[in-house]
Amino acid sequence: MNPPYFVIYTDKLPANVGGRATGPVVRIKPEYRDDAGIHAHELVHVKQWYTGLAVGLAVAAAMYLQAIDGWPLAILFGAVLHPLATASKKYTFWKEVVAYREQAKYYADDRRLQFASFIALNYGLSVTTEQAYAALIKD
Repeated sequence: MNPPYFVIYTDKLPANVGGRATGPVVRIKPEYRDDAGIHAHELVHVKQWYTGLAVGLAVAAAMYLQAIDGWPLAILFGAVLHPLATASKKYTFWKEVVAYREQAKYYADDRRLQFASFIALNYGLSVTTEQAYAALIKD
């Protein structure tokens, strides 16, 4: 079951971006409206955001049950955990590999080498296409 999220079709994305998820909001360029792979890719990022939120909610619940002040801040921290983690190149590499692996399942042809190139060139990660491809094909 998928968590709640919203999709907005807009051209207001950078030239080399087909879609982007920010929390539970996904923006996709109109020309990719019917591209199930891009939708699946962005849904992975939505789920990653919800995972961070769940961590914050769990910490907040534990704090609340122990009568520890500041528990609402734990919820806020959970909501920004995934975006903050993207400052880490290792995390960004991992999250994109996971999302592109999912996206690759939606096409009749194998686009993993193309996706590896996207990872190597578009995320400032200092990885080669070969390294990204090796991660994409790894079980």
